[in-house]
Amino acid sequence: MKVIAIGNIGKAPTPEQRQQIMPREVPATLKLYLDGKIEQFWFRQDKPGVIFLMDVESLEQAKATVEALPLVTDGFATYELMQVGPLAPLGMLASDRASDRHATIPPTFRTGPHRRRSTAAMQRTAIAAGEA
Repeated sequence: MKVIAIGNIGKAPTPEQRQQIMPREVPATLKLYLDGKIEQFWFRQDKPGVIFLMDVESLEQAKATVEALPLVTDGFATYELMQVGPLAPLGMLASDRASDRHATIPPTFRTGPHRRRSTAAMQRTAIAAGEA
């Protein structure tokens, strides 16, 4: 399941607090990326915070994951979570067969580069399939 996690900084940490938190926050976020739970991340341009595209089993897992990050546990950040999925109506535009939506989406769109998975996720799949 794909989840967008929108981070908001409620109260900004002081420079001293930032020196204490960021050496924990950055490696924790990097580990989530390497584990495949965070697929992409961006820094917000409108205000302090980050946005993650997550690949998780449930909204509960996404919530537990972001709530374990140091900026959240130390009371500086909160996250809004939003489950997202493919834009299914696009398939109806690609063909006259609107009743068979899945068949109307070109195979390259279903598996194309926008559906890339992390190396860690691909390795887990290969191990589970006995290919590694």
